[in-house]
Order: sequence, then C-alpha cells, then structure tokens
Amino acid sequence: MTDSQRAKSLCGTAEYLAPEVLEKNRSYGKACDWWSFGCVIYEMLTGCPPFYSTNRPEMFQKIKKAEVTFKPFHSEEAKNLLFKLLIKEPTQRLQNPEEIMKHPFYAPIDWK
Repeated sequence: MTDSQRAKSLCGTAEYLAPEVLEKNRSYGKACDWWSFGCVIYEMLTGCPPFYSTNRPEMFQKIKKAEVTFKPFHSEEAKNLLFKLLIKEPTQRLQNPEEIMKHPFYAPIDWK
C-alpha cells in the first residue's frame, strides 16, 4: 500500500482497530497501523488494550469516542507517546517512524 492508497475493508483484530476503520463509509490509510502499534504498546505496558470491553459494540464505541486513560505507573514518556499514537483523527496521529524512534520513550534504545 502506498501513502496515497486507501483501504475500505473491515479487517483486523477488534481491540486494535483504529476509529477510521470502524466508520460506515470507511476509507483509511497507513495511519491505522500506527494506531494499532499504540494499542500494542499500551497492552504490553498494562496487560489490556486501551479501549477493551468484553462487549464488542461497547468497545467499538469506546474506540471511536473515549479518550485513552493512563495508569499511575505509566511514565510521562509512555503517556506522551501513547497519546500521540492514539489520536482519533488520523491526519493528526504520530506516523513518522524517525520521529517515533527519536521519541523520549525510546531514549534508552540504540537503534544502530
């Protein structure tokens, strides 16, 4: 998929679906993958996806409408990164790999 291409199918793991994928007249690009990346990081840090519910329609509403909440043990760096990856509006979401790699959350990592 190129940067200008759009997808329209409803596919993926329910807990990691981006808000734009859940829209009726869906059309989405790579930004939804960065949302899913944020969900995976959140789950790795907390043990549960950020908008999880056993009730799937409720979970989808939370994905579309609820703000991400953080736990007391989330570092400021983790909160900042997750907040930027889990922005509802895809054009505002953090999507630049170099910017993500330079984020303070990843400061201890030597990418070389």
